[in-house]
Amino acid sequence: MDYTKRKLTSTESFEENSKKSRNQLVNSLENLSNDLFYEIYDYLEGLDICVAFSNLNARFQQLITCSTNRYKIILNYSTTQKLFWNYSKEIKHQIYSISFQSPKTSINEFFPIDYSYNNLQSIFIEDIKKNQLISLLNHLRDLPCLFVLNINSNIK
Repeated sequence: MDYTKRKLTSTESFEENSKKSRNQLVNSLENLSNDLFYEIYDYLEGLDICVAFSNLNARFQQLITCSTNRYKIILNYSTTQKLFWNYSKEIKHQIYSISFQSPKTSINEFFPIDYSYNNLQSIFIEDIKKNQLISLLNHLRDLPCLFVLNINSNIK
């Protein structure tokens, strides 16, 4: 035997085992059925699904953009406009509900309403300013499937 080779230290051995475990986990995930992922998606918020699954591989990308999926989006103080824009353009036609919970920026800047959100059925808004509300109401006619509009505001 060649005694010049150095033995693996315990941390190197741990890292090697950890890498093997991760590879096995990825292989195990890929063996799960699409239906199971659709069920999982039902419990998650739309942007979280996109962030978590979008760049894994082609299969997961296809699962996200599959036209049968419907997403609910929650925009709050921690959601950035860049995050929303990066992912919403791929799934615009799949968004069925949007909730604005005190976003950082104006709703109209964050979410320009147009006909491409053709499956949007409900909008929930908290804390909107009067001028934003008027502008928003003018654009709602572009949403053919909208049937729920819930607005909570301190407008006096």
